[in-house]
Amino acid sequence: PFLILGQVENRGSDDGFLTLSEVLGLGLDADLVVLSACSTGRGKMMEGEGVANFARAFLYAGARSVVVSLWEVASEPAVQFMETFYSGLKAGKSKAEALRTARRVIKEKYPNPFYWAVFILHGEGEASVPATGGVPDPRSRYPRGSSRVAEGGGMKSFTAASTQRVT
Repeated sequence: PFLILGQVENRGSDDGFLTLSEVLGLGLDADLVVLSACSTGRGKMMEGEGVANFARAFLYAGARSVVVSLWEVASEPAVQFMETFYSGLKAGKSKAEALRTARRVIKEKYPNPFYWAVFILHGEGEASVPATGGVPDPRSRYPRGSSRVAEGGGMKSFTAASTQRVT
């Protein structure tokens, strides 16, 4: 499955923000989590703990691999990056090889590292994702701040459509 988080039509105590403590309580069994919004790999330095960020939280919660962005992502190049990345996974490439391929393809079109070096992989990189279903369509467009879930394959893609806060 994949999930887009937001603040539109939230009910009850759901404020639309996904916190580290919420992620830590998820109990996932995911081959891959992709956080393709802006700056999802950034975190806060915690004395005695290192950097607390979503990649680490998702790994702790049971994801075997997490892809995050290190800075603001440019919309169209990011969509192209994710299309290439997911196509590589669908073709049976390992997560690391699919990421390398996406970087190379985007680098040919956009030579500035701002566009092709934004996403990094944490966790297992050499394993491929089981082809048990579809992969998320990175071109799917939901209104900013909407929340939707769709069925997919052996990966979970949490794509934040609104500002996230780290707690």
